Amino acid sequence: MMAMATMTTTRKATATAMATEMRSVTEMWSATAMENYLRSILSVRMVDPEKSSGFLGFIDFDFWKLILLQGCDASVLLDSKGDNVAEKEASLNLSPRGFEVIDEIKMELEKQCRGVVSCADILALATRDGVALSGGSSYHIPTGGRDGMISTIGEVQIPGPSFSVDAALSALQTINLDLDDLTTLLGAHNIGFCHCGFFVNRLYNFEGTGLPDPDLDPGLLDSLQKKCPIPINQIFNISIDPTVFMTPMTKTPFTLDSSFYCGCLTGKRFFSWIKNLPSLMLLVHWH
Repeated sequence: MMAMATMTTTRKATATAMATEMRSVTEMWSATAMENYLRSILSVRMVDPEKSSGFLGFIDFDFWKLILLQGCDASVLLDSKGDNVAEKEASLNLSPRGFEVIDEIKMELEKQCRGVVSCADILALATRDGVALSGGSSYHIPTGGRDGMISTIGEVQIPGPSFSVDAALSALQTINLDLDDLTTLLGAHNIGFCHCGFFVNRLYNFEGTGLPDPDLDPGLLDSLQKKCPIPINQIFNISIDPTVFMTPMTKTPFTLDSSFYCGCLTGKRFFSWIKNLPSLMLLVHWH
């Protein structure tokens, strides 16, 4: 009887282990199939290369929310309802592109596996694949993120162009990141657009002097003044504010390469605070 009980217990343990292994394999296959399916949709929709910069904008928004609030919950995708104005209506958040692509991917995935893939995961995975399609590296992303259910414009405190290096670094240190990480994160500025209203003061009235920023490269200044003639609609009216490439002096504005860092080294940079990053020159030269 003892032997039979032992055999029964062993069989049950073996069956449980096999079921767990099969479930694990199934989940792994499903995740792989889901990512492949998402990638196939994205590759077709990425005819417009600026979409990848939009995805990076989404992630940047969610990342800073992670630090300053709850974050990384894709609440930036939620629409305004009734008297509640959602995060996506904030002036600093009107620039991210690709809302319609994310919505389309979500609809397609819902047809295949309803209620399984979160918008937070779709956003992270679409950004990863958008980066790869733009010439960057692909990387593994653990999935299982949960979607936020609350989106309020009053919670938008994302760093703008005037955000100081000290303030940005202080925020990053709350999640154990440092100056090198900040310098790396700035590389996302390599692709996409910037609205003139975010840096127009450097072109015409730097620090109230009535003159351009003397540290601005003369060639870049001339180019930007032509693209951003006065009067400029400030960020409060960003929907009609002119835009320029984040790397205006390069021939590869939609390629994730080293153009942004090269521009920083040669003084061709939008935001004056970048020169206050002591690690930037060292890191760029080292690489």
